[in-house]
Amino acid sequence: MVKAQFLMTPMIRDAINHVANKEDLREDEVEMYSPGKQGCFDLLSPGGKAKDHTDNIQVFPGRCSIDQLKLVPPCVICFGELDFLRRDCEEFIPMLKAAGKYLDHQNMPGGVHGYWSCIEMAETVMFYNETGAAFKKYVVGA
Repeated sequence: MVKAQFLMTPMIRDAINHVANKEDLREDEVEMYSPGKQGCFDLLSPGGKAKDHTDNIQVFPGRCSIDQLKLVPPCVICFGELDFLRRDCEEFIPMLKAAGKYLDHQNMPGGVHGYWSCIEMAETVMFYNETGAAFKKYVVGA
């Protein structure tokens, strides 16, 4: 039985490409929105074209329905304040709550994409301490 899933800045909604007014994008998102940077989205898409699959929940599972989301394990979601995928995570939290699958989230102040892998950053230590505590709480039950 899976007690919880821990998602670290998941690319699950393609939220950047669904912002109606591009002036509403944050600086870090503007850089990722540039055509040369869309490769990270295309990498996960059949045929290498994310824009052709934005409603495909196999490519972007954060676009699933609330009923579909009720079938997944409870979720802890972690992201950084300066992560270009933060919007995906922030939009996913209300969906998790509506499905009764939200456990907790971490929005790391000053954290960029992949902050948990930068061993020289204080945020990395915070991430592992907080995620470890969440694991004990939601998985181990301590």
